[in-house]
Amino acid sequence: MTKNIQTIIFFIFLAALISCGGPTNKHLHYTDKFTFKDKDGNENYFYGFKNIDSARHWATIEKKRILVIFSCYACMDEGGKEWKTLTYFGDNNKIQNNFILFWVPVDDKTPVDDPDQTFFVNEKEVELKTVGARNWYWQTNLTKSSTQPTMCFIDTIGAKYGNNLNYSKDKKEIETFINIGLDPNTKGQTIFYPPIPKINFVESGDTL
Repeated sequence: MTKNIQTIIFFIFLAALISCGGPTNKHLHYTDKFTFKDKDGNENYFYGFKNIDSARHWATIEKKRILVIFSCYACMDEGGKEWKTLTYFGDNNKIQNNFILFWVPVDDKTPVDDPDQTFFVNEKEVELKTVGARNWYWQTNLTKSSTQPTMCFIDTIGAKYGNNLNYSKDKKEIETFINIGLDPNTKGQTIFYPPIPKINFVESGDTL
């Protein structure tokens, strides 16, 4: 093999490595691809998780904060308002490379393993029998908002950082939100994880 051929192979290999590390390429650990059209109407996507344990696991390994995105399948059907909002930041790569994305559907009808566990909403007993109902419970306790989409940052132990971000086209508002998430000096506000306390002694009440 000539020296020139070796050099060409080296640069091809180097280019492949750089390409694989880019935010538009799927890193091996991501499980979900969120496809949408950005603010300019172009096909675009982010990678993330729909599972909190996976998000926390990789956030711990990569020492990153988790960008929690409370949304719903209905919102995604309308074009992914949460993802369009993020594109107004102007640098999708920065978002993808600096955070672990965790998409949380509040309308997931999947039954839970322990449907008899009871919780309190506005001091009223409720049974949250679906994944979506529990996600909604997590959202209202963490963000004090029931609007979708609602976004916020947490760390691997559940502390929340900064304010929420709802659907917006205000570039300055979105920049402020992302930059607070990037700022290592931003202090955690509340404890999110574990998001649902174990309550085993309350009698059955209403069901969501």
